[in-house]
Amino acid sequence: MIHWDDDQGLLYINSSRLKDLHEDIAKKICGLDVERIRGEHIFRVLDGFRRMVLMNLGLSETQRKPVRYSSFMGSDIGEQLDTLPGNRNRMKTNLFGQGYTDDGKTTIGCSVKGKIWSYDSMSYSPDPWTDSRLS
Repeated sequence: MIHWDDDQGLLYINSSRLKDLHEDIAKKICGLDVERIRGEHIFRVLDGFRRMVLMNLGLSETQRKPVRYSSFMGSDIGEQLDTLPGNRNRMKTNLFGQGYTDDGKTTIGCSVKGKIWSYDSMSYSPDPWTDSRLS
């Protein structure tokens, strides 16, 4: 499924093909100058979440070390991270958690590669006419 947000100038592509980045589709729709949001900017999707509880966090070392990547999973990873030495030399690569928005309790995940996901589901109809006929 593809959705264009005209107000923000953003193209959203929803797919179950996890390994595909869908750059070809985005270029055909938006032109060759399309740019994927990635890196630290992707974590802006967390804006508006309150009482966020992390359940999965990936960290990468910013300096060369024998262990280059660490993954933390579980309901208590926030407490565990406070006790780990050397956290200043790590960069977040991906995370997943649950929290609250104005719509209630929800989940969200994102990665520096530019992927965003959630366990939430919704019904989507491309136009009001179709929606009124299906109700």
